[in-house]
Amino acid sequence: IDLDGAFYRGILHIHRREWNCAAEAIDDARRAMDSRFTTLLSESYKRAYPSMVTAQTLAEMEEIITYRKLEERSCCRLGGFQHAANRADAGEARKRLLDVWRKRLAGCRLDVEVHSSILAVRSLVLGPADAVDDVLTLSALARHTQCYKLAERVLCDPLTELNADLEGPLFGKGLPAGLGFGDNERNGIGIDISIDQLVTGAASVVMPQYRDAHEQLSKQIVRDADGLEMLNVKHRLYYAFLKHLWATGKCDEALLRLSRLNNVVDLIAHFENSPNDSLRAACWLKLGDWKIERNPFLSGQN
Repeated sequence: IDLDGAFYRGILHIHRREWNCAAEAIDDARRAMDSRFTTLLSESYKRAYPSMVTAQTLAEMEEIITYRKLEERSCCRLGGFQHAANRADAGEARKRLLDVWRKRLAGCRLDVEVHSSILAVRSLVLGPADAVDDVLTLSALARHTQCYKLAERVLCDPLTELNADLEGPLFGKGLPAGLGFGDNERNGIGIDISIDQLVTGAASVVMPQYRDAHEQLSKQIVRDADGLEMLNVKHRLYYAFLKHLWATGKCDEALLRLSRLNNVVDLIAHFENSPNDSLRAACWLKLGDWKIERNPFLSGQN
């Protein structure tokens, strides 16, 4: 029995919702890897680890089948005649499954191939906004190991699925003129503010002066993003994408895009109850780090 053939047959049958055939393919894959796994485990844990990951993904494929069956029962018309205590709750089952998966992945080795293979199987259930932390971890691992194409793909794919326009107002591009957000306009800390003003001046010197037009823009951005929580998801993915741009040598583009993103993040934080103030702080800290790195005088390299 061929392990890869049985594994991918199982994936295909799950896509087709052929549960019995999928279960048989998973059993075939287990039998195919049994002898090899036993041999590798007797040699060393390190050599057997990839096979252990494969065994885990096979178990998660069975969990996916169980969840999909429950999902089908919860949508069945007969469910309306069942007592509430016996009715399948797909939403609660999905929440429990995601929580188990999250904890399980946290115990896995920080390795690009491990995280990539696990998340690929989980994508049979997960949507683009379901496992943002895991996607960001995979992107960082890929970036640090210079697997730049993978790092970009795992970030751009969910942004595309979420209909996020990388050149749109959601990320600070094309905002209305006259609000202080233009590339040539003074926004927040402008170049005409002296160091003395930064140190001794009032907060109003360095903080943007928002008006009613800014509040209307903030509400429009939240609506276009399908809510504040989804906006935060898109901003986190985009921020990681900017770090990818910087790592691949597109420093000027990353710096400009991050400056624009900071405008939007500040705007939303001012008018909405932002669920993640840490992103705002991270954006400004990263902008400062990048500006120092790009300026030899500030970094002390002159």
